[in-house]
Amino acid sequence: MPVPATDSISVADISTDLQNYALDNQEHLIQQVTSVGFDGIPGSPLVPLDDYVMFLPTTGEVVLTDLIVDDPLQPGGTDTFDPKNEVVKYKTRKASVKPAKVDLKFKHTKIMAMYNTYIGRVKSKKIDPKTYPYEEDVIKKILKAVKKYLRLAMWQAEHNEADKSFMGLFDGWIKQILDAIALNDGSINIVDIDAINGTNAVAQLTKMKKALPAGVRYGNNAVLILNEETKDFYEENYQALHGTLPYNTGFTKKYLDGSNIEIIVEEGLAGFDRPIITTRENLVFLYDDENKQNNVDFDYQKRDRSLAYIMDFFTGVGICATELIWVGDSN
Repeated sequence: MPVPATDSISVADISTDLQNYALDNQEHLIQQVTSVGFDGIPGSPLVPLDDYVMFLPTTGEVVLTDLIVDDPLQPGGTDTFDPKNEVVKYKTRKASVKPAKVDLKFKHTKIMAMYNTYIGRVKSKKIDPKTYPYEEDVIKKILKAVKKYLRLAMWQAEHNEADKSFMGLFDGWIKQILDAIALNDGSINIVDIDAINGTNAVAQLTKMKKALPAGVRYGNNAVLILNEETKDFYEENYQALHGTLPYNTGFTKKYLDGSNIEIIVEEGLAGFDRPIITTRENLVFLYDDENKQNNVDFDYQKRDRSLAYIMDFFTGVGICATELIWVGDSN
């Protein structure tokens, strides 16, 4: 594939190539957004989202139901059917996808500068235009940002259509957890701890561990989700108490001490200093990959020689059972 001279390329030419690529790959590009869960850093506490979150396609509202069973046993030896009341409880929560969009505008000078940079990388043989065309280069960078802020929204967002940022997309997990706490009906587990710092983190997270049923504490189906600061406090305090041997430091300290609970760091918990323990797949990421309103397109405006990028899709988050969430409370 010959490299075209940059002075022979117009914004309209670039727009046509980008639009054709977007239309040809529209379904694939939407799927890339909903594959946000596959991002992570191997060997670190930044794990792929789908390691502990359930990914659930839905075409609208979905009922997330979990079965909670208390003591089902009673003495036998009789012929009567005597069912116990309130033993089997269906905990039903509803969740739904909300519309999300990306509206971007590229000015003529920026488009040409981006293209010239791409051509420079081609000429220096850093990329092969046959396997990595300019259209893919542009869209890949946009999708990387979309997935980054979508993952932050899963934790931090509060639905607000007037908010033109990721924070207004839908009610994220923090909002849903705080709403469950505010109900004060015992449907979520609150663990009384002190504010965590570098000298007490081990003791406070031990309180979290002791509040768990044995099956959660020793099973392999629970995760402890923290922000980076709290994880640093835990490592700092642990080393101060137990020494700085290699298996007491850094990423190798993968589990909450005395349990099989994996420690996970989420950037979306920045500023939220309350540790969260839950079971895997209790948190749910919702997406609608079959909605006819899903759209990816580039639109060239001749009047100002600008290029607009448009993406429409539907997404949201939910919780199956708040009864399977333990949250630290330092109030």
